[in-house]
Amino acid sequence: MTTGRNLAVDHERRKRIAPFVDGIDGLEGVSDPSPSVEQIAIGVQELRRISAIIDNMPPRAKQVFLMSRIDGLTYVEIGSHLGISPKTVFSHMVVALERLRSEMASGK
Repeated sequence: MTTGRNLAVDHERRKRIAPFVDGIDGLEGVSDPSPSVEQIAIGVQELRRISAIIDNMPPRAKQVFLMSRIDGLTYVEIGSHLGISPKTVFSHMVVALERLRSEMASGK
């Protein structure tokens, strides 16, 4: 269920960005309307991998990451919802992004 919601949010985000991407060198194939079966399979594997990495993040870092990246909230809004300062939100986001970056690079 979460994956479906995330895919829907990503799709809507791509629709909003698409008009700005057209014509930028090197991004011609980004909005391919009909990906191949192989591309879909790779995408599904990557989504599962990212989801597993997010699930294994420290609870507060995970919460901050999802509120920022999925819900689209600013650090100030996240801080207000969680009762913490925007600087603390930033610190949690650093932890989340470093974990995501390092585990994606290591191929875990």
